[in-house]
Amino acid sequence: MAYLIAGLLIGITFTLLWQKYYKGMPVFQLLMQRELALNGQLGSITELKKKLDQIEKRLDNLESDLSDAVVREEYSPKLEIVPGVRSDSQRGGVARPDKKLIRGKVLEMWGEGSSITEIASKTSLGQGEIELIISLQGNG
Repeated sequence: MAYLIAGLLIGITFTLLWQKYYKGMPVFQLLMQRELALNGQLGSITELKKKLDQIEKRLDNLESDLSDAVVREEYSPKLEIVPGVRSDSQRGGVARPDKKLIRGKVLEMWGEGSSITEIASKTSLGQGEIELIISLQGNG
């Protein structure tokens, strides 16, 4: 058993040293390409590289289209006016829901027997936020 382990370790050592020594040489690269071709993996790697190049090109095109649209000011986020939502001018005019209205709605739904999951889906809040609102109401 010790001979097997020693042989394995010697084989791994020589393989690592061989790869380190010959790695930069064109002969080694040619040998590795042949090995990959024999195992049928070279085609897969080539295809993956092609697909990666295509994805990168599409991403570049999307980024340039978006930056062009922003420069031309075609892309401007529209804020919807929703009852119970106020615009905070100190935060750059970003619309955000009225906290008292949301708390009231959560507590009302909780009082009616709705589950936390139902309340979360109807109010677009996280379950943790809803649990916090309910627990704070209980302490208050």
